[in-house]
Amino acid sequence: MQNYVVVFAGAGFGGMLRYWMSSAAYKILPEDFPFGTLSVNLLGSFLIGMFMFYLNDNELISAEMRIFLTRGLKMFWLQILYLTILLQP
Repeated sequence: MQNYVVVFAGAGFGGMLRYWMSSAAYKILPEDFPFGTLSVNLLGSFLIGMFMFYLNDNELISAEMRIFLTRGLKMFWLQILYLTILLQP
């Protein structure tokens, strides 16, 4: 049950970060293409990969934190798939 709570917290935190970054991207870039989503995915994937590699390589991360970072924050991929389907003509 504890893993479900960790995933829930990670998904909520990731959602707030996605919203903030997407809003910032649309202040700079046009809204006719989902640049906010693209920027969130590119930067988020890069940062989580680097962060997880460092923590795992130095054995500084617990199993619960790994679940929080990789499963909870990864829920945006499902949202991206849904958005892609909605944008199809």
